[in-house]
Amino acid sequence: MSDLTTASPAQLARQGDLDALDRIWLEEMGSPQGLPRYMEALDALKQGGSRERVGPLAAMLAEALEAAKRSDDADTLLMHLAETCVDEISGIEELCAAHVQRVFGNEPWFDHLAKKAGLEGDQVDWSTFVEFCRCTAFVPGSAVHHRSGWGDGVVADLHPETDEVVIHFATGKRHAVPWQSAIDTMDALPVWDVRAMRLNDPDGLLALAKANPIEVLRRALKIFRGKANASQLKQVLCDVAVPAKSWAAWWRKAKAAAIEDPLIAVEGSATRPTLSLRKKALTLCEEAREALRHENVIAAMVKELRAWFEKATRPEDRESLATLARERLGGVAASPSTDVDAVQAIVFLEQLEQVAVDQTVAKLDAFLRDSATNELCLARIGEIPDGAIRSRVVQLMPALGGDGWAQLVATQLYRVSEDCDETLEGLVELLRANKTPELLVDLYERIVPFPAKHPFLLYCLTKAYAEGDLSGGPREPDPMVVCRVIIHVLRVVSDGRGQRATRARLQSRVVTVLLGKRRLLTDLLTSVDRPTMQSIVRVSRNAGDDFPPKVQDLIERVANDKFPELFAQVEAWFWEEGDDIWCTRTGLEARQDEFRHLTEVLIPDNSKAIGDAASQGDLSENADWDAAMEEQRNLTTKATEWEEELKKARQLENQEIPEGIVAPGTKVELRDLDDDTQRSVRILGPWDDVLGNDVVSYRAPLAAALLGRKAQDEVPVTLPSGTIQVRILSVEKVPL
Repeated sequence: MSDLTTASPAQLARQGDLDALDRIWLEEMGSPQGLPRYMEALDALKQGGSRERVGPLAAMLAEALEAAKRSDDADTLLMHLAETCVDEISGIEELCAAHVQRVFGNEPWFDHLAKKAGLEGDQVDWSTFVEFCRCTAFVPGSAVHHRSGWGDGVVADLHPETDEVVIHFATGKRHAVPWQSAIDTMDALPVWDVRAMRLNDPDGLLALAKANPIEVLRRALKIFRGKANASQLKQVLCDVAVPAKSWAAWWRKAKAAAIEDPLIAVEGSATRPTLSLRKKALTLCEEAREALRHENVIAAMVKELRAWFEKATRPEDRESLATLARERLGGVAASPSTDVDAVQAIVFLEQLEQVAVDQTVAKLDAFLRDSATNELCLARIGEIPDGAIRSRVVQLMPALGGDGWAQLVATQLYRVSEDCDETLEGLVELLRANKTPELLVDLYERIVPFPAKHPFLLYCLTKAYAEGDLSGGPREPDPMVVCRVIIHVLRVVSDGRGQRATRARLQSRVVTVLLGKRRLLTDLLTSVDRPTMQSIVRVSRNAGDDFPPKVQDLIERVANDKFPELFAQVEAWFWEEGDDIWCTRTGLEARQDEFRHLTEVLIPDNSKAIGDAASQGDLSENADWDAAMEEQRNLTTKATEWEEELKKARQLENQEIPEGIVAPGTKVELRDLDDDTQRSVRILGPWDDVLGNDVVSYRAPLAAALLGRKAQDEVPVTLPSGTIQVRILSVEKVPL
């Protein structure tokens, strides 16, 4: 044979190269190779929409097999073509007649079925041959499927005198059914059907599933008219074609083969895929190209391409997909634009090694750089919607920030949105790997006063603390502060846990850190003093039904062992209940005035500025437009936050302030034991600074450490500048 092509006939049929198929077919008919080589090609033509080519090629093959004295192969071919409902085939009438006589002529039921099919003489046209083959589906030994609930069975006997067939069903029942009723209510199962093989050749089915999983999948899909999910396929194959104990491993192998099979489409998620037989063969890249044909949104395009890469296991498929990604995203990545789309495009291409790292870093630098200060702003990472892209940005942070990258991350990490939890965790892990505990401590002390605002970041840093990465520097977090704050974090994430899956996951992770093999919570609780323990018990008791019972039990047990007198009188302070914001009437009015100025003056002015900038024409290089849009984001975010805060406002004038206890609405004299200085502060609300320079918000680090304490208590206070030790000299109510 000349070297026309290295592709098989089936591959040429799937590729649609019909001229090459005709040439190789004609050349091989002088000495045909194995029959499966050609039957696979004929099936591919039929499935690929080229049914008209099947008849001529099949006729040529049947005659070649007969001429080569391979009558058994010719019989197998003709039966297969009849079973698969191939259209009219002409020129093989004598072969069909010879086949009928050779295969069925000596059967006791032959004359009966020949009469039913209209078979006579030594010339059998194709339609008569097909009808006769359809009748043979109900002869002894044939497998059938009852469409109305009796299931699969095997024809046990045929009675011409009564015109009945006897069928032995897999359920164990045996029924004599009139011939016409059998034709009307049952489907003949071809010998290759997995249901037929289960009944007539179970060992052969097991061997086929082991040797050729993709073939078994194709056969199983035909049971469901070409489309089925994983559960349906398991239902027909598990413990039938595949032993139950081997199902998981077999399914992984079969699913991987299906992804690469040009005749099977795999859709849905990795855990719940849906498989379907294609009418036309497609490579993985061709399928991806088709799926992306009408997609123009960059974020969606990146997500779709990544999904296709996850499916690809062969190097050639991954190479083709990389080329497709370059075609679809290359223009955006190479453009001068530094918006989110350009960043996602270039980072994705860099991950595929289609773009150099230095080009990607340059684009990221321009994206993250603040137009007003010309400094890198890590908060903008949160604008990237794709988590995998954000993770790659984290990996590139040392290249982005240069020698000072660690300082940059430590000072700006708290600005990254808590919604980007994998980004926060990745950046903390970078700092941990850099072995700079002082930077981690700086970051921790910066966000300690705000557990409701930074729950995930505090979790990451508490985990680092538990594993010793906040130790070894010039200072370390106070264990009492760590204990109090992480319990507050747990209260925050337990509040409304069922409403957000991310909160539930974070709660689980916090509990793992606290109760894991390091016994962090036990160690922290044994180090706290009485007032801190009292505060922790109150917080845990008032945290609601979703607060983890195991943590609650441990707190109660340690507290009872260490300070048993607490349990006679633990109750929540008014400022610890709910999310209320306590302030004076004056402070509330001041905040309301600020909110009105924001919504009635600043936001309208900004809208006008956006309109003025838009009127300047091209927005791609319009600094005024960029600045105005950035300002709009800041103003609208602030307005939303302030509106929610005002809804939670409560006036101290309406609240009874406890005697002798540091609380919102009290004046506190205290002494700094480190430098022996004395000062007086009024502890009021977060908006009460309008009342004087001595006012401290009860939510500020200094006041938060003092709340619930009394005169002569010595208290560690963690401030942004470090931890100090103070003594409370006196506590008195502020006249309101």
